[in-house]
Amino acid sequence: ANPEEADDLKYVTQDELKAMMDPSTGLLWSPWFRVIAETWLFEWWADLDETFTTDRHVDLASIRYFEPPTDHVGRYGDSSDSDGW
Repeated sequence: ANPEEADDLKYVTQDELKAMMDPSTGLLWSPWFRVIAETWLFEWWADLDETFTTDRHVDLASIRYFEPPTDHVGRYGDSSDSDGW
């Protein structure tokens, strides 16, 4: 298993996901997922029919930036890594 990849999945409700994403849980989330969830996911989720059938949530003009936390900084390009990552 690659420790930098997801190692579990679980179907949850919106409320369960919000509770799981609270920093006090100690759960780690992909930085991109956290940006998506905190910025758009719950609004999209509130009306899935509209989300899937209209362009209401499409935003081609904005670029999102983030600084991943140190526990998410990958090792890609680290020449000392023996497994080729």
